[in-house]
Amino acid sequence: MNVATGAGRNRASVLVAFRLARRMAVQNIGRSVLVVALIAIPVLGMTAIATLEASNNATPAEQVRFRLGQTAAEITAYSPPDKTLTQDPTDPSQTASSTDNTGTPTGYEAGAALLDPTTYAPSGDKLLTIQHTTVTATTAHGVGYIPAVQGEPWNPAFTGKWDIVDGRAPQNDREVMVSPGALTRLGENIGGQLRITAPETKTFTIVGTLQSAALTTDADAVYGMSAVFNGVTPTVDLSGTEFYIPTGTVDLTTMEEINQKGGVVYSRDLVLNPPATADSSPWATSATPNYLIYTMLALLGCFALFEVCLLAGAAFAVNASQQQVALAVLASVGADRKTIFRVMTFGGVGLGLIGSLVGVGAGLGVTAIALRVVAAGQATRFPGFHVDLAALIGIVVLATFAGWAAAAVPARSASRPDVVRALRGARRPAIPTHRRPLLGGVLIAVGAVVSIVGGVMTVTGATPVHGLQNITLLQAGIALVVVGPVTMQIGAILIAPLLLRMSARLVSRFGAGARLGSRDAARNTARSVPTVSAIMSTVFIAAFAMSLLGGAQQLTTSTYGYSLPVDSARVTLYGGSSTTSAYVLENVAPAVKDAMRSSFGTSNVVTLSSSESPLRLNNSGPEDTITLPTPRVLASTACTQDPTCYSSALETVGGYAGDKIWVGSESDLSAILGQPVNAAAAASLRSGGAVALYSSLVQNGHATFDWSTNDTSNVTKTIQVPAVVQSTKHPVDFPIFITPSTATSLGITFRPTAVFAQFQSAPTTNQKDALQQALQGIGSGQLVAQIETGPPVFAGAAGWALVAAAGVLALGASAIAISLARAEGRRDDDVLTSMGAPPRLRRLFAFWHGILLAGTGSIIGVVFGVVPAAALSLETSQAAAVVPFAPPWAQLALTAVGIPLFIATGAFITTRSHSRGGRRPTVL
Repeated sequence: MNVATGAGRNRASVLVAFRLARRMAVQNIGRSVLVVALIAIPVLGMTAIATLEASNNATPAEQVRFRLGQTAAEITAYSPPDKTLTQDPTDPSQTASSTDNTGTPTGYEAGAALLDPTTYAPSGDKLLTIQHTTVTATTAHGVGYIPAVQGEPWNPAFTGKWDIVDGRAPQNDREVMVSPGALTRLGENIGGQLRITAPETKTFTIVGTLQSAALTTDADAVYGMSAVFNGVTPTVDLSGTEFYIPTGTVDLTTMEEINQKGGVVYSRDLVLNPPATADSSPWATSATPNYLIYTMLALLGCFALFEVCLLAGAAFAVNASQQQVALAVLASVGADRKTIFRVMTFGGVGLGLIGSLVGVGAGLGVTAIALRVVAAGQATRFPGFHVDLAALIGIVVLATFAGWAAAAVPARSASRPDVVRALRGARRPAIPTHRRPLLGGVLIAVGAVVSIVGGVMTVTGATPVHGLQNITLLQAGIALVVVGPVTMQIGAILIAPLLLRMSARLVSRFGAGARLGSRDAARNTARSVPTVSAIMSTVFIAAFAMSLLGGAQQLTTSTYGYSLPVDSARVTLYGGSSTTSAYVLENVAPAVKDAMRSSFGTSNVVTLSSSESPLRLNNSGPEDTITLPTPRVLASTACTQDPTCYSSALETVGGYAGDKIWVGSESDLSAILGQPVNAAAAASLRSGGAVALYSSLVQNGHATFDWSTNDTSNVTKTIQVPAVVQSTKHPVDFPIFITPSTATSLGITFRPTAVFAQFQSAPTTNQKDALQQALQGIGSGQLVAQIETGPPVFAGAAGWALVAAAGVLALGASAIAISLARAEGRRDDDVLTSMGAPPRLRRLFAFWHGILLAGTGSIIGVVFGVVPAAALSLETSQAAAVVPFAPPWAQLALTAVGIPLFIATGAFITTRSHSRGGRRPTVL
């Protein structure tokens, strides 16, 4: 090169390096595509996370459309006229008014009436009204409860909030519209009939279907004109009616005038054009961000970025090994270390940029499809397809930088080639050292400690103190929870050669294929370790996500309020009086049992008896002299935070009015428990004792029964009986149980009060409708079934979906990484073929090679994946865990074992029967 200055020489060197990097990438197009794919896989995941989060947040325009449709504003009668009432201009749920030191409003007199919004609404147009209620309707399989909307939701002014799907709008109060899901449940078509029995008995003609933006396509809803279902007009139910202003503008001044009349308003104009003072108003900080969600997204994003580095590093490490001849030629003709380093890193930047762009494009496409599937027609679930351009640009920049950084590490060693050895094609296995495994072990230990410290800081920062979270501490904790596992994975990469050698010794005894494949993986660490790291990083993220999902499921389950064992139903035989508010015990147990058997298709139905609770006397008339027994909750052992010790079912003052002493056989108790009666409980029943389901009912081996009037503090008699505790899997509304003979001996009167059924799986909507229809024809027709299906279970299906996703991603990453490794080791295949190795041996070689690499990576990834989840589950004396530690061990075990088998089997099947023969590498 003929250059006059150092700057010109440097510029020329850069141009030469760029051209060489481009030419090498084009000449090895297959290898370049694999590198691009490895980078694109984690970028796809990061793009999907960013786009899902952005699409989950409605813009102001979307918020207005889903709440107002095309109307100008919504007014709600909040209080009597109050000159001190103010509200957040963009959120009417945030209000303030003058009160005294007892919290009593001072802006209006006690007993003052609400004003009808039609009297002070600014628009000259007639206000549109919407009321919500529930109807009992005849369905295709029985009777069911369906949400109902009264007003004119089909009015064009509500387009966007409610949209006509088919048919036409009602023209009189005998016509209705229904949701598409309700049409299916009713078993009708447009032109058919809707029959309701409550709140009033009426029959309507269905003239069309209407879809709510807030409901899925299979959700139930019926729509009719004002007051057609319950006969309650908007003027009678001002506080329960939504008043909509069809046209016009509600500005800040108009909003303040409405506030003084006792109304609050949600205005299109104020939401789309917030007042200039909104940012400095007391309402500006009223909303609290969901830091738990942001924490999880931040962790997943950081781990995905690290995965980009590892996968790209794996690709470029193998790539550098394959290009050693070409780089040696460059060195032999005078290229200096800087030029060779630039050739490698420019390739990393180029392929990293292309991979990130491909990943972003694929992520956007996958997310667009996923949004439509997950939303299931519910427009408010994902208000729109929102692309966070800043986040995507950041992902592309970071992924490109990761490509450069990943290429820089092998480029450093590749820039100092042994020219003669490289041109001869000589390859020498890496010499094992003790320093790297030792350093790796130290890094793993340090990473674990950092994760624990980060977890403690995160849960401490996330716990509000005086209503505020320590955001700085929270962010620092999140950073450490990221740094810890990343450090551990770096340590695992350093210790991976030792693990591969140890594993090779174990599997080499399984035949020639296992011996050759494992030794190849253990000796050629330059191509094996990058593959292990690629699989490890992919499985790590999946294991972490599964552990978080399991923790969220555990949190949902632990806070769920059970009333019965899961997959069971109870019909209480206390009906209502048609003339008073008193409870009326109906003697209809046999009919109810028949109804439950026929509706649920189960024979496991029993009649349960109980002693009437004194709290029911509050609704039984002036019978203040009657005394009834109730179990005593021992104050010294009451523990309101432990569901095995205490439940709201034990309340006696202003609480649960249900019966508390249940009477029956051992089999009846087993049904209540949802599990077999243990030996101690069975012995207690047979000896005349009691079985308590909560430990706060037993002290020193005895339960205490107190007789009282409806004033449970007025105890007239007390009896103690021997008792044991058998805890249920979930808290239920059956505090204590005795046999009929014990009840008789204690003077406790009992009678059938409930019918209880158990079934193998949750009943369908059709079965529920059939039971409700049958109950309407029994006794007073006011009996109601209580069905317990347990908390929503999302971790099971989602966990297996994550296993599948992890399998696909790990398969993709491993297939690419192993393909790169096998391409670099193609001469080894040629040697096997030349020595007469049969096809089966070559396939077994690939199988065991895959088992060792994928198995090592998967096991490390699973073990490390639960570490950050465990860190977030730590508790302190002043801070609760962010999420419980409840990893789905079955899914994690399948991930650790199943993915390697799947990958190895794929390698066995796809290995060619015959080698293609050796080929000289392309130099430049």
